[in-house]
Amino acid sequence: MRTNLSLEGWLDHLRVLEPVVGVVHVGAGNGRAADRYADWGVDTAIFVEANEDFYDKLVATLRGRDNWTVHTTLISNSAVDMDFFVASNPNESGVLRPEVFAGLWRNLKTRERRRLHATTLEAILAVSKGGQRANWAVVDCVPALPVLHSASHCLDGWDVIIARVILDESKAPNDGAAKSRIDQFLSSRGYWCVASEEEFQPAIGSALR
Repeated sequence: MRTNLSLEGWLDHLRVLEPVVGVVHVGAGNGRAADRYADWGVDTAIFVEANEDFYDKLVATLRGRDNWTVHTTLISNSAVDMDFFVASNPNESGVLRPEVFAGLWRNLKTRERRRLHATTLEAILAVSKGGQRANWAVVDCVPALPVLHSASHCLDGWDVIIARVILDESKAPNDGAAKSRIDQFLSSRGYWCVASEEEFQPAIGSALR
């Protein structure tokens, strides 16, 4: 029987099947997901965001939550120095130059380029309070594939992964952003995509595994 559940509907079902013991959220931005995790009663939450401009807002989400932590660092599949581009829309900042998304947002521009030292998600979880308890992962950045590669040894312990992906792959800025490549990698680790949902820009969306 085919279902037409929204992504939120799937999340509600999966929280029953695979309760959230802890969540790690890469690309946490201004912490807008914190209200959701609070509503869910998540005990352990680890927020990772490369853009230090969001730090104060993220720290504000920690108040009264002893097991929630924030890391201001860039995540990639190896510990190297990388360019990080602050975009005219801060929510679209990342390791890809904003202008490569011209087919999606014509007016998106680079506001600033920063040279940051990247680390792996495995390294962050190893030093995070409750990091080994995380069983849900959210990768809210493009491209998501290097972040997932950086957590290779953690994948066996995760129950649910939500990743931001390019759905219209003709507009994907690189292979690591395309949904098919992320599906291919995660299926080799035992994950299957059960749902995806478009954003306001329909070429981009979230895929749930």
